[in-house]
Amino acid sequence: MSTQSPTKADAVAASKATHVPHRWRNLITITGAEVVDNTQAGLLTTLFPSIATALKLDNGHLGLLGALGKFATIPLGPLWVWLADRFGRKRTLVLNNVVGAVLGILAGTSQTFLQLLLWNTLLAGVVACAQPITNSIIADSFDDRSRAKALRPRVHRG
Repeated sequence: MSTQSPTKADAVAASKATHVPHRWRNLITITGAEVVDNTQAGLLTTLFPSIATALKLDNGHLGLLGALGKFATIPLGPLWVWLADRFGRKRTLVLNNVVGAVLGILAGTSQTFLQLLLWNTLLAGVVACAQPITNSIIADSFDDRSRAKALRPRVHRG
C-alpha cells in the first residue's frame, strides 16, 4: 500500500478529467433525444382514435402496437450498445436519431395496419434503445456532483 501524497501531475489529471468540452451543449442535445423518447409512446395513444378511424382498427390493435414496441427493445438494445462501443456513443446517438426519424416518417405514412405495426414497432425499439447511450454520455460528461446539478429540474423563484 502506497502512502505517497498526491502529486502535481495527479492534480492536473484530475482537473482534465472533470473538464469536458461542450458538456452543457451535449446535455441540451441529449435532452432533445429524451423528449422524443418520452413523447413517442404518448403520441401514438393520443393519435390512435384518428389512426383507428383511417385504418378501421379497434383498441386491441393499440395494445398490440404498444406491446410489440416494448418487445422490440430486446433484440435492438444489444445491437445499439454494440454500435456505441464500436463507433462511439455520440455518433451512434446521432445515427439512432436519424433512423428513428426515418421510421417515424414511415410509420406516419403507413397505409395498412401491417405497415403501421412494422414501422411503429421498429421506431419504439430504436427510440427506447437510445436511453443507455444517453445515460453513458451524461455520466462521462459530468462528475457525480455536477451530474446531479445538470439533471435536476430548475425552479425559478420570482
